[in-house]
Amino acid sequence: MIVLARGAVDGGEDGIRRKTAGQFGNVVSMSEDAPGTRSSVAAEPASEPDGSSASVLLQDEVEESGILDLTVKVHGPSVPKEIAGELFFPERQGQRHDRVRFDLDASGQAKLRLAPGSWVLRLSQLPDFFRNVHIRVGQTSTVEVETSLEGTINGKVTSRDGRPIPGATIAFSAPIVDGSRLPAAEASATGEYELAVEAGDTTVVAYAPGFGASSHNLWIHAGDTETVNLVLDRAGSLQVLVLDSNGKPAAGCVVVAGALDQYSPVRQRFGPDSQVGRTGEDGIVVLEDVCATTTLVEARLEGHQNQTRTLVVDEGAIPSLTMELEASFELSGVVLDHQGNPVNGAQVGVYDEDGEMSEVFSGEDGRFVVTQLRTRTGMGWARHAAKGNARFTYDNNAAESLTEVVLEMSDPVMGEVFDEKRSAVPGAEVSVNFKDEAGHVLPWQWISASGEDGSFSVPNCDPRWIMSMIASAKGYRRVALTCRTTDDVGLLMRSKITDSRVFGRVVDSAGAPVPGALVGLSSVVESNSPASYSGRNGEFSFPRVPRGQFSIIVQDSDHARGIFRGFDAVGGEIDIGDLTVEEGGAVSVQVVATGEDGCSAALASLIDRKGNTCAKFLVADGLGNSGRVPLGEYSLTVTAKGYATSAVDVSVGSTHEVSAEVVLHPGELVQIAAYPPAEMPEHERIRFTLFSSSGEVASFSCRRQSIRPVYTTQFGVGPGDYWVEAEGAGWRGRQSLNLSTLELVNGAKTLEIQLSKDGGR
Repeated sequence: MIVLARGAVDGGEDGIRRKTAGQFGNVVSMSEDAPGTRSSVAAEPASEPDGSSASVLLQDEVEESGILDLTVKVHGPSVPKEIAGELFFPERQGQRHDRVRFDLDASGQAKLRLAPGSWVLRLSQLPDFFRNVHIRVGQTSTVEVETSLEGTINGKVTSRDGRPIPGATIAFSAPIVDGSRLPAAEASATGEYELAVEAGDTTVVAYAPGFGASSHNLWIHAGDTETVNLVLDRAGSLQVLVLDSNGKPAAGCVVVAGALDQYSPVRQRFGPDSQVGRTGEDGIVVLEDVCATTTLVEARLEGHQNQTRTLVVDEGAIPSLTMELEASFELSGVVLDHQGNPVNGAQVGVYDEDGEMSEVFSGEDGRFVVTQLRTRTGMGWARHAAKGNARFTYDNNAAESLTEVVLEMSDPVMGEVFDEKRSAVPGAEVSVNFKDEAGHVLPWQWISASGEDGSFSVPNCDPRWIMSMIASAKGYRRVALTCRTTDDVGLLMRSKITDSRVFGRVVDSAGAPVPGALVGLSSVVESNSPASYSGRNGEFSFPRVPRGQFSIIVQDSDHARGIFRGFDAVGGEIDIGDLTVEEGGAVSVQVVATGEDGCSAALASLIDRKGNTCAKFLVADGLGNSGRVPLGEYSLTVTAKGYATSAVDVSVGSTHEVSAEVVLHPGELVQIAAYPPAEMPEHERIRFTLFSSSGEVASFSCRRQSIRPVYTTQFGVGPGDYWVEAEGAGWRGRQSLNLSTLELVNGAKTLEIQLSKDGGR
C-alpha cells in the first residue's frame, strides 16, 4: 500500500507545492496493482508534539513524486515488535520543517510516495540511526537498512588507591526513591566487567558495600566498544531529620545526598551516583554508602521549598543532620499566541530571585501553575516550537493573580556539519541546549539532523540566547560548540581514526619517580576527559586520546598539584616526557561568619603573588582544606553568599601545613563585568582588585568569556564605599562601588567597567 496525505498548500524550496498542516488530514491510498485508482480513507488527526507539520502531496501532484521502498532489519537481544519512522527535510530559511511519519509492517517494510528531493530517514527506536534518502520523480528508490540496537562497554572498577573491587555492581539507572538501582553486571575478581547496552546516551554507575557510587556518561554507537574505568571512594552513613514549616516531623520527605562539585556549590545537580531515601513518620531517614567527602544534602517535600545543606561524611561515622523546611510559593499564568489564542503544550521555565528554575507545560486552555518557588518575584521564559518565545517577569505581590505570557516568533539559526576535508557530514545528529543572556539554563532542547549538504537549522531562536551544541555521527568524534544565536555555525567533526597514544612519566624535583599520582587530561571540547594513575616507575599512558588540544593535571598526596599546558593530539605516539611535580604544602582554613544565619558553604581561593589562582576549594560548615599547593606566599580569599569578601595572607613553607582563620562580615555578592575595546587581544588576562578605604581587600585574575566580549568575576561587599580596578596588558578601568546605588541586572547587582588605555583616570 502506498500512502498519501492531504493538508493545506505550502510552497517548498524546490518549487514543488506541498500540503502542510499542524495535523494529518485525510489519507489517500493507492493500490500498486491499479495505479490510476484512488480512494479516500478517513483518518484520526494526529498532532505533532514539537509543533512541526507533516509534509504531504496534493492528489494532482502524484505525477511529480517518487516512491521509497524501505526494508529494515534490526539485530539485538530485545528488538521491538513495532518500529516507527519519520522522514523530514532539514529546515531552510523561510521553509517549514516538513515531516512524514510512518510505521513499518511486521516484516519491517514500508512504501511511501514522497515529493522529490533529499530526505533524512530516522527510526524512533534507533537513536543512533540516520540515513539520507534521495527521491526522484517517477522513480522508485529502494533502501535496505541492516543495523544493531546495541554496543559494548567494558572497563575496571577500582578503589582510590588503585585496588580492584571484586563483586562491584554495574547499573544503568539513577536510584529510585527507596535508594535501589537496576543492576546490569557484576565486576569479576580483578574488578573487570563487560556488557552490551542499547545504543545512544548512556550513564554507567558502579557501587559496592562500603563505597560511594561513581558514574560516567557517554554516547555509545551501535556496534562500537567503549572502555569506562570507574574509581570508587570510601563511604559512610548519614542520618537526616526533616521538620516541616510548622516545626513538626515531615513524613514522606525525599532526601538526596551526593558529592559536591567544589567549583559550583550553589548550582549542584545530583547525578546517578547520589543516594536517595524517604523519611518515615518520625521525619528521619538513614542513607547508607554516602561518599566519605564533602556532601550536599537536599530535602524535597510538596508545598515546601527544597532545602540544601553541606556537611562532611567520614568513613564509618553516622553524622546527624536536622533540616527545617519553609513553605513555598506558586505562580499561575496563561500562554497566548500573538493573536491572543491560548497555546497548548508550551514549555515554561520560571526562575526565582535565587536563580532556581522550575519547569512546567501549559494545558489546553494555555494555563500553567508553577509550585516550589522560593520567592514571590522572578522571571521566566516560555517557548513553543511553532508559536514562538517570550520572556516575562512575575510578582505574586501584585493585585493581578494571573501572569499573561504572549509568544512572538524568532528567526532560525542556520549551520553546517563538515569534516577535516571541508566535506559535508550528512545525517549527523545535532543536539542544542540554550541559555539566556543572564546565564539561566533554559529547559528546552532541540534535536535535528544535517541534510545531504551537511546543513541544519534550529528554529525559533531568540537573538538574546546562547546555544550549546553537540554533533554526533557514526565514525566521528562528538564535537561541542558554544555560540550566540546570531552567529553562523560551523561544526568540524574529526574522524575516530585520529586517536593518539599519549604517555610519559611523573617525577619529583630530584628526578625520582612518583608512583600512584592521579594523571588527568583536560580539554575544553571533551567533557569526559580520561584519567589514570602513574605506575611503580612513575609511568602513565592514555591509549586512545581524541584529536584536540589538551593540558595534563597531576595530583599526588605528597606533592603540589601540577598543571602542564599545551600539547596537540594529532594521531600516533606522543611522548610527553618527564612531568616534574614540586614539593607542596596545604592550607587549612577556618571561616568565622558574624551574621545571624551563619555560613554553611563558602568558596576559598589561593592566589599567588602573580595573581594566578593556584587552588579553589569548598569551605563547609566553617572548615576547608586547599590540598597540596607549591610552597610560597599566597592571598587566601573567601567569598560566600550574604557576606563581604575577606582575604588574609598565608605563607606555605617548610611546615607543609598552615592554618588560617578568616572572618566574614555581612554583605552582598556583586557581579563585576569589564568590557574591553575591540582592539584588545582576546587571549589577554586581566586582574580585578577590590579596594576599600582601608586598602586592598581582594584580587582575582581571569580570562575573557568565550562567547561574550566581557571579563567577569564576583566580590562580596558590605556597607560603605569601595572601588574596583581592572588591569591587563596595558588596558585599565576603574569604577566606584556602593551597594545603595547599584541596580539589579538579571536578578543580580552588577558593576560595569569600561577598559581603555588611560583607564578612565
